[in-house]
Amino acid sequence: MRITTGLVATRLTIRVEEASGGSAVHIVYSFTPLGPEGRDYIARNHSEQAFTRNMGFWQDSMNHWLRTGETLRAVAH
Repeated sequence: MRITTGLVATRLTIRVEEASGGSAVHIVYSFTPLGPEGRDYIARNHSEQAFTRNMGFWQDSMNHWLRTGETLRAVAH
């Protein structure tokens, strides 16, 4: 659990399971706003578009680590 003080509590659940020819990873984010500012924060920072972009990075970084044993660093926007 991660708390962004005064804004949101975030729970991240990751489950890995065997799949045909490899593994399947299931990632679930749960956001709990800690007030009106938290609801606005979630709306601004956790849109479907942002989620899709973040999951793409998760996939790329995990595959990079499995191929190279090195951490893939996010590029600042």
